[in-house]
Amino acid sequence: MVGDEQSSPPVRLSPKPEAPAWSDHQPSSPAPSAPPSSEAGVIDAGSSWTGSLRTGGSVHIYGAVEGEIHAADDVFVAEGAVVDAHVTATNVIVAGTLGGTIQCRGRLEVWPTGHIAGDVSAPSLVIHEGASVDGKVAMRPSDDTA
Repeated sequence: MVGDEQSSPPVRLSPKPEAPAWSDHQPSSPAPSAPPSSEAGVIDAGSSWTGSLRTGGSVHIYGAVEGEIHAADDVFVAEGAVVDAHVTATNVIVAGTLGGTIQCRGRLEVWPTGHIAGDVSAPSLVIHEGASVDGKVAMRPSDDTA
């Protein structure tokens, strides 16, 4: 009978998982001074970008990027994403594969599924067990990094 049926709440489908916030993962070290922006540009899974990408905010990468990435805030490289670029940002989280150079003004974090092949410079560095970094690592105060 139609009158006796209970209605269920609508189901919201999302095309991709949201990038975790700095404090959502364990083990955790102190959060960076500027957490990721709630609004960010997205390179979706199955998408690719070649060239120079500049943003006054953050960017989350689920697909493939080749070239340069300059973000005023944060860069998140998701598990399964492949980036071959020079990356400059305040904070960078790598859960996928990143080849190239990274210049952080804040914190670089490499999650257990993350792999970096290239030189990195950051005042704060977190490398989780299972992650890999193949290149030179320089830990410098933020005023020394671009």
